[in-house]
Amino acid sequence: MVQNGLETQNLDRYRNEVAASITGIPPRRASNEGVVLLRHLLALAPQPESDTAFLPPTRAVQVLQTIQKWISSDEELDPMIESQTTWLLLHLAPVVQSLQGAHWFFAFDLIENTLEVSILTTG
Repeated sequence: MVQNGLETQNLDRYRNEVAASITGIPPRRASNEGVVLLRHLLALAPQPESDTAFLPPTRAVQVLQTIQKWISSDEELDPMIESQTTWLLLHLAPVVQSLQGAHWFFAFDLIENTLEVSILTTG
């Protein structure tokens, strides 16, 4: 449905439920449950040119804060978390663009790290 641009209330509700589930995952379960939920949330993202809001701003910030806790923890994390989060930022940035907060420092750090790894692996 999302690929076809069809949006329904049920899809919007499910998207919000998946995002809420992410916020309940502690760092020790991020590499298992968190990766799966991130993948689901990315699959539920509306097309970038769509007028559909991906998530409410508060929920989007909560998701970013949770992922930041995962990444800053001492847990050994699946590398897909950072990769999927970078893609997630594509969809969340328009939602949180008018909100100030530490989520921006996290987003910029994540993008910078992704670029550094990309340069190291291709250069």
